[in-house]
Amino acid sequence: MGCRAPGRRPDVVIDEETRPLVRAPHAGDAYVSRAFEWLLDGCPLPAMLVRADGTAVRANPRWLAAFDAGGWRGCFPTLALEGGAGADDDAPRALGEHVAALGAATGRRYACELVPVDGAAALLVARGTGEALEVDQDARFDARFRELIEQFPAAIIVHRNGRFLYANPAAVRYLGYSSPAELDGLPITTAVHPNEVAEIQSRVAFMARTGLPVPERETRLVRRDGTEVLAELGAFVIDRERNPAFVVIARDITARKQLEEQVRHGRRMEAIGRLAGGIAHDFNNHLAVILNYAEFLVEALVSDPQNQRDAREIRHAAQRAAALTQQLLMFSRGDLSETETLDVNVVVEGMLEFLRRTLGADVELVTTVGRGIPSIRAARQHIEQILVNLAVNARDATPSGGELRVETGAIVVSEVNQLLHPNVAPGRYVLIEVADNGRGMSPEVASRAFEPFFTTKPDGKGTGLGLSTVYGIVTHAGGDVEVETELGRGTTVRILWPASEAVVPAASRSDAGTAEEGRRTETVLLVEDDAAVRALVARMLSREGFRVIEAIDAVEALNMVDDDQPELDLLVTDVIMPRMTGPELAIALQASYPELPMVFMSGYADDVLEHHDVQSAAVTFLPKPFSARELRDKIEVARSRAAARGF
Repeated sequence: MGCRAPGRRPDVVIDEETRPLVRAPHAGDAYVSRAFEWLLDGCPLPAMLVRADGTAVRANPRWLAAFDAGGWRGCFPTLALEGGAGADDDAPRALGEHVAALGAATGRRYACELVPVDGAAALLVARGTGEALEVDQDARFDARFRELIEQFPAAIIVHRNGRFLYANPAAVRYLGYSSPAELDGLPITTAVHPNEVAEIQSRVAFMARTGLPVPERETRLVRRDGTEVLAELGAFVIDRERNPAFVVIARDITARKQLEEQVRHGRRMEAIGRLAGGIAHDFNNHLAVILNYAEFLVEALVSDPQNQRDAREIRHAAQRAAALTQQLLMFSRGDLSETETLDVNVVVEGMLEFLRRTLGADVELVTTVGRGIPSIRAARQHIEQILVNLAVNARDATPSGGELRVETGAIVVSEVNQLLHPNVAPGRYVLIEVADNGRGMSPEVASRAFEPFFTTKPDGKGTGLGLSTVYGIVTHAGGDVEVETELGRGTTVRILWPASEAVVPAASRSDAGTAEEGRRTETVLLVEDDAAVRALVARMLSREGFRVIEAIDAVEALNMVDDDQPELDLLVTDVIMPRMTGPELAIALQASYPELPMVFMSGYADDVLEHHDVQSAAVTFLPKPFSARELRDKIEVARSRAAARGF
């Protein structure tokens, strides 16, 4: 209705003599009269209750503010209540436009209206002409008090001696009943969650003792069918001295709280992702050093098998650690693996044998691939990682055997069904559904399923990065992960991946070959702020025959180029560095070296490449940690790309 509780009560009040004028015409509704006063005070229009003889009974705060508490005759000298305020006709009567003569509203024109309450009283309502009507026309403050309460959009409940006395239609619907009669006389605790009863009783006792209203508070209520809803309750006491009753105003905030929880969850996941990505970045620098110096030891200890085995174990442990940090990067959205146009069905079918081996003989793998589904843009290893992680989770959820079902298809999200998929924009999506008939998850576990390192498996049996990795990969691509699970009934994970209009290219043979030995005398500018990593990469490049110019950051690299103007054949640079990033360095060098191949290396790129004007076709990204062979391969890719663009 647009009416709400006022900040202060007016000085004009209803006394005992005039109180019957505003009571409900039904015997059981006497306690609602104070609720009418409350609603009158909250009406957004100036309004005054008058007797049949025209005597003013009560003015709301809007009237007092506009007309300085003046009576209606002084406010509108030319206004006449034709036919009397207590006419039997229930229809509102327009009284024409009148110019205000009192208070702050002096000189303003008002359209006045008389709204009968009963045969003894009526409401005089004034609305400034030219002002927008502040309440809905159909539910306007245009009928007597019972209609006001019963049309009020929030639930209004009156209870006395701990039992329901009155409930408006909104309250009846909200609590899941069919009619007010079903609530009449029921204990008020019937609709209150057991854990909230003590607090409700305390608030009632406070109002009965002091006569003061209680502020709004979030409270769990229980509907007739047993479902819980969250409401914001405010309350005040009426007739405290004689036979106190309590008026409760309840607003359903269940949907709002669910939305707030979604926002908090998204922010929490983003914060965790940033933390994970930062840790992975620093950790990968250390792993790069450990891995490659272990590799150097393996090569140097050919004549010492025992120590060579020890060096291999060091390398193997570092490789396992690198795999974990790679999953952290996928979750934190810092992984910049190269994408391609893929047919999801081809990827799934290519993984079937591996998935069967992963699941073991006790879990049956059933696949259903959709036909005619669109392609997607993705890194193949990311889709494979999703399938493997979900298969491993399914295997662990079915220790006594079971079934894993993998299906692919297509879905269109539109305004019609977006409520079912609230986390993605309207459009076409490729659907990958992985379902098992295992143990399932409780709501508490499911709510934390995407958090990294959260696991219900025994110590040493899981890293807690499976679903968080899936979440990071999919959401970074603009898709969503939907989980449907129930204890004892299994779990279904649905991947919605944005569809692509591109056509999957035909398989082609790679023509990357071994570079000519004569090209290994070229000069490379190496830029890396971590001294240990810089020394390592310089050694790798030197072993490949390059002449290496080292710089501790991009600013020093530019100074070297400006001073010496060397002939450069390749740039190998870190992405995130103090003072200037690797992409910014690349842009600065392109003016002097337009044909320069570039290799960007980083443990965590944080999407820096995506936010700078560096053309991806000329840039090759090398994730840390990497081996000498991977560095060599990326250099060849960078050269091929630069040549293809005619740089």
